[in-house]
Amino acid sequence: MKNKTTNILLLLLFTPLVTQLNAQEYKYEVGIATGVNSYLGDANPAIPFATPGATAMVQARYNINFRMVAFVGVQYNLFRGNSNVAKTVFPQNSSSKFSTASILFTPAFEYNFYPYSDKYPFLQTKRLTPYISLGLAVGVGLANQAKPFVIPGLSGALGLKYKVANRLNLQLQLGGMHFFTDKLEGASNTTAFLNNPYGIAKQPWKGNDGAINVLVGITYEFGQQVKSCNNL
Repeated sequence: MKNKTTNILLLLLFTPLVTQLNAQEYKYEVGIATGVNSYLGDANPAIPFATPGATAMVQARYNINFRMVAFVGVQYNLFRGNSNVAKTVFPQNSSSKFSTASILFTPAFEYNFYPYSDKYPFLQTKRLTPYISLGLAVGVGLANQAKPFVIPGLSGALGLKYKVANRLNLQLQLGGMHFFTDKLEGASNTTAFLNNPYGIAKQPWKGNDGAINVLVGITYEFGQQVKSCNNL
């Protein structure tokens, strides 16, 4: 009976500590990332990085706990395409090359496969973890000889993050975006035929444009979690 009572008291004593440590040491992160992207659409539906473009992102992140992160990014993309790459035959034997820029707002939710930290080993934390994310990609597209156009879409990613130091993190990420528009390559007069070249009825999840990208980034943590009065 005495041992049982002691175990209950210990559980009550350490439960608040474990609950507190379920949150990251620092609440917030800011960071930058850069890399290459690849347009996928009517001009090139299946050959990744055949006409690589550039991408760069700034991001702000909120660490919910060791496994979950909410973040928002502002991402610049330069998409390039060439209808001759995939050797697709279009009506009237048309062909074209293009480049389209976009600025995207990318709120997303991220999940770490392992508890992520360089501290608290008794919680089985790891300083290297794979992660997955899912979110939105909404913004504006810009091209020569064309008016700006809206780009709505979804984003997802698989990646690795590594804690270099207490506040510094490195990221390597393979991401993808599906857009609910077919205007990435058909925004100007010379490429308009690529906007649904076969006249097929489209669905939001089918027949539109997309992209994949590889990003390398670094983030810095700040905003230490509020500690309890016993300074644990």
